[in-house]
Amino acid sequence: MTYCIFEDLANATEIKIHLKSCVHYVNHEPTETTKWHEVDDYKAAEILAEQISKKYDKGWKRAECCS
Repeated sequence: MTYCIFEDLANATEIKIHLKSCVHYVNHEPTETTKWHEVDDYKAAEILAEQISKKYDKGWKRAECCS
C-alpha cells in the first residue's frame, strides 16, 4: 500500500499521513502552500512525517480519514 504525507507549508496544521487512495489526496488541487510526498510503506511514511514535522514543531499523525 502506498501512503502520502501532507505538508502544510504555511504551518497551519500538523503533518498528516494519508493513504494514496484517500479522497483528500486523489482530489487535491496543487497550491503554493501545500505539498504531498509519496512513499511505499507505512514505516517510511512515519519516518518522513517525523522528519518533516521537526521543521514546524507541530508533530504528525495518521489522518483520521485514513485510520
